[in-house]
Amino acid sequence: MEQAAAAEEAASRLGIDVDVIYGEGDSILQSQQVLKFVEGEGQIRPGAIILEPAGGTALPQVAGAAVSAGMGWVC
Repeated sequence: MEQAAAAEEAASRLGIDVDVIYGEGDSILQSQQVLKFVEGEGQIRPGAIILEPAGGTALPQVAGAAVSAGMGWVC
């Protein structure tokens, strides 16, 4: 919750949009949520994704897809 609040405060200060999504501690759910944005079109596609992995993986397949789509990836 503190990280989400800090991200929202920083985005507000910088004048950028941020969407905070919770993976509920489930790495499969988290990868599905992130992939939805990576594969999205138009306004749903972010310029970058900042992520704290829900499980022991940093979602390498999703990260590769994001980078291939021209999105920044921070883990």
